[in-house]
Amino acid sequence: MTSKNIRETITFSCEPGFKEIINNMTKEMGYTNTSQMIRDALQHFFESEESLNKMPDDCKTTVIINVVYDHHDLKTVKQFTDMQHHSDISFSFHFHMTERECLEVLVFSDKAGKIQKFLQKLRSIQGLRYISIKVVSRNNVRLSK
Repeated sequence: MTSKNIRETITFSCEPGFKEIINNMTKEMGYTNTSQMIRDALQHFFESEESLNKMPDDCKTTVIINVVYDHHDLKTVKQFTDMQHHSDISFSFHFHMTERECLEVLVFSDKAGKIQKFLQKLRSIQGLRYISIKVVSRNNVRLSK
């Protein structure tokens, strides 16, 4: 067997409802197994992150950041709110998904390096359930520091 045929196994935990979504999407999208679907989903995630990480730190860009959290988790809400108040978020939108879960959509237009640091801090908040990023514009002009 060549090294090309060797596969590694990774496991992760999720809620039963999420596992059901994964199984349904695997079938609906025509994948033969969940590993293939999850591999492609992760590849898409890495490509989105990579586009921001490859930008020079002083390159101006705009991103949309989606965050889902439990609004009853007051420690998480406070940390998340404080972070927003101490950053240069251009726009935010709050949506009540369920009785407990909220979606916050943030539009952030700044230097790529500053956005990357914001994302690192955001991901360190334990209670946030979901974070996604989409780079929506890139200005090749470097900003002065």
